[in-house]
Amino acid sequence: LGSGVEDSAWAQMRLDEDGKIVVIMGSVEFGQGTETVMAQIAAESLGVSIRNIRMAPIDSEYTLDGGITTASRQTFVTGNAVSVVGGIFKKTML
Repeated sequence: LGSGVEDSAWAQMRLDEDGKIVVIMGSVEFGQGTETVMAQIAAESLGVSIRNIRMAPIDSEYTLDGGITTASRQTFVTGNAVSVVGGIFKKTML
């Protein structure tokens, strides 16, 4: 992230009892639309409608640190984590 320190992000998914896919991720959300874009990325990576995606509340009680939010970093770094996890989740479910 500009200082030579390796950047990282994480995400998880689970299938809820009602059939919705819950996306859990570490992030900072202060009105910039992170939850919306992560739901869109999840839906696309899974090949499902965004109506089938539910975002877990972002809460440091049970999520890992998502790092800082600068420019479009959260969309790029965390979005890639959501996309990768979506591919793994889809293969596992199929």
